[in-house]
Formats: sequence, C-alpha cells, structure tokens
Amino acid sequence: MPYSRTENTREIQNLKKNQLATLVPIIGSATKTRGCFRCARYSNFSILIKFKMSQKDNDIIYKRKPFSLQEMTFDTIVKNIGRYKELLKTKISPPWRERLGEEMMKRKWEIGTEQIWTAFPYLETHKTIEYFSTSKEKWLLKSEVKRGKSAEPEFGVSINEILQYLDKFAPNLKKLCIEDTRGWYEINKYKKLRLDKCATDLICQMRNLTHIWIKSVNVKFSVFESICRENKILQEIEADRILVDVDLKSMKMTLENFASAFDHQEYTNWNFPLKIGIVFKKTDAVEHCRRANHIVGCAYPDTVFFGSIPEITHLEISIKPTRCNMVELQPILNKVGGNLKELRLLNWDRLLKFTFQIIFEHCENLESLVLEGHVEDDDKPINSFGKLKELHMFLGDFNLTLPLKSILSAPLLQDIHITAYNFDMGDKEGLFNRIRNREICTKVRKFIIETMALYDSDMADLEKLLHEIEKNSPEPIFTKLKAWRWFPAGYLDYC
Repeated sequence: MPYSRTENTREIQNLKKNQLATLVPIIGSATKTRGCFRCARYSNFSILIKFKMSQKDNDIIYKRKPFSLQEMTFDTIVKNIGRYKELLKTKISPPWRERLGEEMMKRKWEIGTEQIWTAFPYLETHKTIEYFSTSKEKWLLKSEVKRGKSAEPEFGVSINEILQYLDKFAPNLKKLCIEDTRGWYEINKYKKLRLDKCATDLICQMRNLTHIWIKSVNVKFSVFESICRENKILQEIEADRILVDVDLKSMKMTLENFASAFDHQEYTNWNFPLKIGIVFKKTDAVEHCRRANHIVGCAYPDTVFFGSIPEITHLEISIKPTRCNMVELQPILNKVGGNLKELRLLNWDRLLKFTFQIIFEHCENLESLVLEGHVEDDDKPINSFGKLKELHMFLGDFNLTLPLKSILSAPLLQDIHITAYNFDMGDKEGLFNRIRNREICTKVRKFIIETMALYDSDMADLEKLLHEIEKNSPEPIFTKLKAWRWFPAGYLDYC
C-alpha cells in the first residue's frame, strides 16, 4: 500500500460515517464471494512463514493481506473499481479518490484495462494534468489485426476514444503526444495507428493545446493542415508520418502560408512524395530557420522534394553510397545552396570525389559546415569561405587524410572541431607563418582536435598548430588535443 496503517486509520475515521456505511453494503456481495479465497490465502500465509522467504516475498504478502476493515474496504474498492462509477464521485472525497487512482494504476494488470477505463472519468484522474502521452498509456490502446493475421480479442481503446475522453475530462491539457511505440512483431501483426478527421476535430476542440507531437502515426497532410490552422495558440507541432494527399504545388503554397505563424520549420524526406515529416515551432529567434533532412539515392528525383517545400536555410544530407553519385548531388546544391547557412553532409563516401570548392561554389552564404566522410582538397583558391564560422569534420577511415590548408584560411572561422586518423597541413612552416602574421585564424575562439595518430611526430605537428593559433590570437581561446591510441593488426609483433 502507498501509505501507512496509522495514516490510513486516521483518515478513514475522519470520513463521514454515512460514506463508509454506504460503501460497505456495496462491496459486501463481492466480499462474500471471495471469502473462501481469503481463507485459502491466509492458510497459505501460515504455511509459507515456516520457510525462509525473501524481503520481496514478505512485501507481496503484506500488500495482499488487509489488516483491518478499513483496509479491506479500500482493497475491495480497488479490485472492483469499475463497478462503482458515480459513487466514486458522490461518496468518496477527492484525497481518497486520488489514492484510489494511484493504487489502481500500480495494479492495472491485476485489475484489468476495461475496469480502469470505466473508472477514469469518476476518479478525475486527468482533471489537472497538462501533459498526456499515449506511450505512457499504451496498454490502453486498441490494435486492429491485419488481414490474414490472428490474435486473441482483448479490450482496448481507440485513439478517437482517448481524444474524446481528454477533450471532456482534461480541461487543463496543454501538451499532447500521440505515439505508436509498438515493436516490430506487433507492427507486423497489427495495423498502423492513424488519425482520421474525427480525431482532428477532437484535437481542434482542445483550445488550450500549445504542443502536439504525432510520432510513428499516419496522418494525412490535409488533416495536419487543419490542426495547424484551427489551434490558434499552438507553439509547436510535429508529425513524422504525413501522407501526402494533395498535389505538390498546393502543398508548397500551404507550407509557405504557415511561414509567418511558425518561424522554425523542418521537413524530412520519408519516401517522398508518398510521405513527409514536418516540424513547426514558434521561437524568439531573430532569423527564420527552415531545415530539410534528406537521403540522397532514393528512387524519386531529389529535386522534386526540394521543389515542393519552401526555400530552406539549413540542410542535412545523408548518403546511400551504393546508389549515389555526384550527378545526383550537384543539382541539389544548385537548387538550394544559395540560401543555405548550415550544411550537414553525413556518411560521405570517398568515391564521390567531393571537394571544398564544389561546396562553396554553390553555398556562398554558408556559416556552418558539418562533414562526416571524405572531402578532398584540390588545392585551388576558394573565394567563398568569407562567411564560414563553424566547422565540424569527422573522417573515420585510416587510409584517408583530412586536408586543413584551404579550410583554415576562412577569415571568420570561430569554432573548429575535427576528428581523423591522418591530417595534411601542406606547407607546415608556410601555414604557421601565416598564423604568426595574423593572416588566418584570427577569429578562432574554440579549436578541438581528436586524432587516432600512430606516431608521435604527427601529434607534435598538431600540438604546434594549436600552440601557434593560441599564442597569436588577439583574445583568449579554448584549444584541446585528444589522442586515441590504436595499433594496426600485426603492428605489435614487430615492436
């Protein structure tokens, strides 16, 4: 029990006599039907105490054995919570209803889903909540079996029933998360959760909602649009499985119309043009952010996706190496590169022969660049480094070298974090002299190098690079060199 016997007795005595007098007859029939069961349970208890038991076993026995009429009454009400309905509100005070609700949820598998769902409105369990997530109440959700599959019938509640309940009994609800957290086995057996027009109408009736998350649940674009349009005080909404049920030109116009309402927008290519993920937020940022997350190498032409969303300022591209080539990548940068302020290139393959020059010829306004993979330095002058402030690079291939000569010449570079096995600084003394003469790296405020270098000479060069930048900086900066020691197969045999 979640409270002591002393506290229980004291508070029961404070209840009005007619409350207990009303409840005892109600539970009387249920008590009589289980009289034999209790006798058997108490007999089992007398037998079990002859043997050595763990503390866990003792706790279970204590919880299941009422010691007084009051506790027996409470225990019986919990076990039959779905039968009392209106009596829970008229005969039991709010503090005790709260206790009943807490105990009911602790014993939900014993009591059963149907009883709990029946009791929810009368216990006022969600009257004061501001956040509700279906992932925490997933045991309530009803699953529809796919055609050709079979499953034993179980009581469950549909998404629409849950929304209807929240609309009526959760007046203070501000944040709503509708999420399908079922595993692969369940997804293979049951139909995908989805929101229909009825669910949309119920969500739109919840006038206090400020945050809505729809995760791994199918929802049509027209439905998503209605939610964004009708909920006037909405601060954030996310849906990662939006089914495109309108023509692409109309979709783009609709998304552009929301630009004034939500200054932060994110679009994710989920098998476009069938599905798309969208995030809208209201922020206090001075500049608007429109981000796209895209996988290069999909079957559908990439430019169609970017032509169906508003102009973007932030872009993350993941690569499918077996299906990707530069012919597919360059049209993307041609189309959206001019407005980009941040570019993230992930899972880059060395066969692509990508260079810094290709990036900055198309992305002249780039301020942040994140690279995970190989980028070559063709040693050609780059005139578009002018606005780059942040550079993060990761190269996890022992056979490849990360070039530094060209990129360190970016005049406004402030934040640098690079990780690789091998580094190429070109003419080292020439590079160090440029740093000493304050021709480059004058704006750097943070420089972190992580290396898996095998030889101490490589470490010495990197240490000298950081030392020269730190020594010649007009302002204090943070530098760090972190070494990850490793040895190729067979290397120790020759030591």
